[in-house]
Amino acid sequence: MDVNQGLQFPNESFDLVWCTEVIEHLDDPVFFREEVIRVLKPNGRLVLTTPNSAFWFYPLMRCLGQTPKKLQNPTHKHFFGIKDIRRIFPPSAKLFGFFPYFLIRLRITRGIGLLSPTFVVIEKKSPHPHL
Repeated sequence: MDVNQGLQFPNESFDLVWCTEVIEHLDDPVFFREEVIRVLKPNGRLVLTTPNSAFWFYPLMRCLGQTPKKLQNPTHKHFFGIKDIRRIFPPSAKLFGFFPYFLIRLRITRGIGLLSPTFVVIEKKSPHPHL
């Protein structure tokens, strides 16, 4: 299905929606998030990942004339930094990154915008979404 047109599922169909490396390809990531929340059951969870275009590597590459648009998948329509992610998801959503260097892999919550190549977002739907 073309998720740009909405999710073709009834309301409150799923306990979990796992979405990895998708929203950067979509026309309207905010609309997609709204659709995911619609199809989640109360207390359902969205787990989502997307590239961090503000990761330390990209500012360094900009000095060499390279941009995230030139370096990432050519079908990307959006290049997210932490402010973009916080604009799309509510403050209640948990935002993580990971420290993926050598053999050390740590989940991080601070310095995500600079240190993590990927954003990990976990959003829980309200147990009473219609109130």
